[in-house]
Amino acid sequence: MTTAEDVYGSDSWQNESNSRWDSEASATEEERSVERVLFVYGPTNVEKITRHVKPLADAVESTTLVCTSTDPEVDGFRQVAPPSTGYRLLDLFLMTVLTAVESVRGEYDAVVTISLFPHGCLGLLAAKYNGIPSHLGIIGRDIDVHARAWYGRPVRWLMRRFDAVTVPGPTHRRQLHRSVGVPWHRTAILANPVDIDRFTDAEPDRDRRYDLVWVGRMTAEKRPLLFVDVVAAVAEGDPSLRAVMIGDGPLSTAVRERIAEHDLEGTLETPGWIEDPIPWYADASVFVLTSERDALPLTLIEAMASGTVPVTPAVGNVGDLVVDGWNGRIDDPLTVDGVATAVEDLLTDPDQRARIGANARGVRDRFSYAAATDDWRHVTRVLARSTRQ
Repeated sequence: MTTAEDVYGSDSWQNESNSRWDSEASATEEERSVERVLFVYGPTNVEKITRHVKPLADAVESTTLVCTSTDPEVDGFRQVAPPSTGYRLLDLFLMTVLTAVESVRGEYDAVVTISLFPHGCLGLLAAKYNGIPSHLGIIGRDIDVHARAWYGRPVRWLMRRFDAVTVPGPTHRRQLHRSVGVPWHRTAILANPVDIDRFTDAEPDRDRRYDLVWVGRMTAEKRPLLFVDVVAAVAEGDPSLRAVMIGDGPLSTAVRERIAEHDLEGTLETPGWIEDPIPWYADASVFVLTSERDALPLTLIEAMASGTVPVTPAVGNVGDLVVDGWNGRIDDPLTVDGVATAVEDLLTDPDQRARIGANARGVRDRFSYAAATDDWRHVTRVLARSTRQ
């Protein structure tokens, strides 16, 4: 029988191999600490800055973030940004100059980055120039797209130049080692965290406003039209079905047209982009992920933390997290009929839905800010050791 320890406490998620590496190294040599970190990253909203930078700032003595624009709402670390000109290439040039100046002036122990292009490359150059270790955080596209493209050879070469490379889950960690060639001890899993204090345990039998919820950017790789087709299929047998799609994007018009084609205007709501979707997860019984490609989407983690049962394909690292029938339902490869069948099964069985939803909430411990801070502590130890090799 699957347990929470099997999934959320498994060796691959808890980085047990990393823990052994840590203990073996510390038993044989004195650790050099990484305490002053330069973080090169380009988020433009407070939520991303808080999620990605705050856990690192809690793990080290001081952090300076070189970013696109500073946000006074976030504290705990220093933020610097170049002036914005409105021209992308010129703004990138100014950020390059600022990164170079800050890396020389700040006397940092390491440079940390997220996403290879462009911030990883900027951070790598700064680290190499100053003779300090570098980190690359991969969220998904670098492995799934860039490393596999026709120009993939130089991309993989660049990834191997970093002293530590992190990914969201076990599948990408294995790919990073086997396909890209990054040594295993220089790879690690870094949680994409959520603020667990924002999630509460709703009553299992509480009446929820929606049966189904979809959240995301309406692009081809997210396959929003497939969700519309799923709603149409389920609604054939359940005319009282209530569903909502949260998001916008290039396919927004096509989504509205598909909704009209299926005559779903009274069944499927499209409120557009919502800054804070967390209350919407808790107000739905089932969350449907339709992505063709994804690493480990935050929408999935937030839905599970809300106790909303996910129905998802096993893309990216999702298959490492979601166990079919225990903390979610897997339909892979994803089809309209497969998802519709899983949804109908869940909606007609409230006991199953309550059990799976309760198990899904276990993501809160593994994807908390505290867990991300622990992951960053391991990464800093990997970076510190690289200076002696």
